[in-house]
Amino acid sequence: MDIERRCSWCGKPFIAHNFGTRYCSPSCRRDAKRSNAKKVNAVEGTTKCQVPEIGLIGNKPFLSPKDVAILLGTTSTSVYRYIYQGIIKAVKLSENRIVIRRSDLDSLFDNAPSFKKKKYGRKTESEYYTMREIIEKFGISRKAVRTRINKYNIPIVFEGGNSFFPKKVVNEKFAALTETVSDSDYYTIPQIMEKFGMSHSAVLNYVKRHNISRKTILRKVYYSREEIDKLKDPLKDEKYYTYPQLKQIYGLSKDQISYYTRAYHLTTAKEGKFTLIAKDEFDAIMRHRGNDGRIEKNDSIEDATIDALLKRKEEERQARIPEGYVSIEQIADKYAMTVKHVQNITRAMNIKEKKSIGGYNYFPSEVIEKAFAKYEAKPWVKLWISAKDMEELYLMTPEARRSFAYRHKIPTKQVKGKVFYSKEDIDKVKSDDFESRDKYYSVEQIMEKYSVTRTTVYNTVKYYKVRKVHKAQFSYFDKTDIDKIFKEKRGKN
Repeated sequence: MDIERRCSWCGKPFIAHNFGTRYCSPSCRRDAKRSNAKKVNAVEGTTKCQVPEIGLIGNKPFLSPKDVAILLGTTSTSVYRYIYQGIIKAVKLSENRIVIRRSDLDSLFDNAPSFKKKKYGRKTESEYYTMREIIEKFGISRKAVRTRINKYNIPIVFEGGNSFFPKKVVNEKFAALTETVSDSDYYTIPQIMEKFGMSHSAVLNYVKRHNISRKTILRKVYYSREEIDKLKDPLKDEKYYTYPQLKQIYGLSKDQISYYTRAYHLTTAKEGKFTLIAKDEFDAIMRHRGNDGRIEKNDSIEDATIDALLKRKEEERQARIPEGYVSIEQIADKYAMTVKHVQNITRAMNIKEKKSIGGYNYFPSEVIEKAFAKYEAKPWVKLWISAKDMEELYLMTPEARRSFAYRHKIPTKQVKGKVFYSKEDIDKVKSDDFESRDKYYSVEQIMEKYSVTRTTVYNTVKYYKVRKVHKAQFSYFDKTDIDKIFKEKRGKN
C-alpha cells in the first residue's frame, strides 16, 4: 500500500508503505528522537531544581528541619549541623520528629553581632611573614624559599588556608642572602675573565684546581681576590716565589722548577696546597745556569754562596736520614744509576717500609740491597765495553747485540742509564778453541769447503747422524764423517 505523507521532522513529502510511518528516512527519525529526548531531560531537570515555594510554609510557629532549610536557602544536612553545634535550638519529639520554634529562628538575627572582616593574629602581632613577603624581601624564587624552609626545618603556621612563617627564624636562616660582598675582597667570574684574559671554562677549572675560597649569595658566586692575586700577580711576596711566578719570570716549565728545587735542596714552604720557593736561593741558582738553560747536578758553581748553600743543604739532609735507611741519591751512586731510574724502580716496587721526611723518601737498606742485587756490578768482570763499542768491534747491529747478550747470558751493568757488557764473556763465547778442535768442522767451515748452504749442512748432519760436540751455543761436527759423506755424494754424481 502506498500512502502520500509529509515528514514530521523535515516536512518533505514522501510515499509511506503503512499508516504508522511518520518520517521520510532513518536520519530524520533519529534526529527527531534525539530532539524529543533533550526536551524531556530539560523538563525533568527543571522539576528537580524547583524549590518549594516559601509561601507554602506560611506563618507556622513550629518548623521541621526541612522547612528551616527552605527558609535559609540551604540543605537539611546543614540545618542538622547547626542544631548539633547549638546555633539553632530544636526539640526532638520522637525518633523521626524534630521541631524548631519559629521565634528562636528569628531571634538569631535579632541578637547577631555586627559582621567584621577576619583578621589574623600574625598581622596584629607582626611576628610572621607570608610567602610573598619573604620572596620580595630576599629576592629569591618561591622554590628557593621552600627549599630553605625544608632545609632548616622552619615551622609553618596555617590559618584560613594561608601559610605563615616566624619572622625571627626566617631572618636568622635567610641572613646570608642579604649579606653584601666587598669588591676589594672578592672577584666575580666576569671580573676574573676580563682581568686575566681567561675564558669562562678556564676560570672554573682554575678555581677548582687551586681550591680558591668562594662565597655564594643569591645564586651568584664570588672568589677570594687575595688568593687569586697571590697566584696570578708576580713578585707579590718578598721572600718566596710561587710556581706561576717562576714560569712567568724565567720561562721555566713545572718540571724544570721541580728539578732545580730538588737538585739544589732549595728552601721551600707550604701555604695551603701551594709550594713556595725561596727567592734569594732560586735567583742565585739562575745566575749560574748554563747556556742551554739547564744545570747538571755535578756542575761546578763558582759562586761561593752557591757552594755554601749546597753544602749546608746536603748536610741538613744527610742528618735527617734515619738509621738503617738510604736516600735515592745514595742508591743511585752505589749502583751507578740515574736518580730518575732509581725512582722508577722504587715506585714500581711499592716499598711500604719507606719513610718520607721533608718531602724526601728514604728506604730500608736491607730491602734495597735485596731488590737491587741484580743491578750490582759483577766483581769478577774486569773489562766492560759500551753497546756502541760492542757493535763496532764485533760487527753487530743493535738487534743482534741485544739478541747475542740475551742468548749467551752476557753480564751487563748500567751506568747513568747506559748499558755496558763484559768483554771477557763475549770473547769466550766468540772463541771456538777447545780440546781436539782440529778434529771438528764448524757449520761455516763445512759451508765454505763444500760450497753448500746452511740448510743443506743441517739436513745432512741430521740425516746421517753425524757425530758432534757442543761448545756454548754452537755445534761442531766430526771431520771424518763429514768428508766421507760429501765424497760419497760427489762420487755418485
